[in-house]
Amino acid sequence: MRVRATDKYEKLNLQDNELKRIPKAGEEFEVTDERYKVLTKTNSFNVAFVEKIEEIEIATVKAEVETAVKKTRAAIVAGNKEVAETCFKAAESALMSAANKKTLHKKAASRKVSRLAAAIKKM
Repeated sequence: MRVRATDKYEKLNLQDNELKRIPKAGEEFEVTDERYKVLTKTNSFNVAFVEKIEEIEIATVKAEVETAVKKTRAAIVAGNKEVAETCFKAAESALMSAANKKTLHKKAASRKVSRLAAAIKKM
């Protein structure tokens, strides 16, 4: 599994046993599932030395979607149809992209797009 090192290695000045050195914050490397458990939960320091890369990417995609939808809703509330339509295109693109990456269920994405489109049509 791909993981990214946190800054805990450098703060505690600890060397990773498999890498035989102190990894830099943000450095990516492979670990086994057992090693991942040790580096995140069952170590004597009670700190997470690594984080899964997939979890970070999913959070980034969800944040993009939420931001795009919020901008669209804000434009709808403000009553600005041109801005709402341009924001809607960005929101639709972000929602469908998230659905294709399986970060968001495709029916949930379609439902959100449909509701935003209906709100813009009412304006």
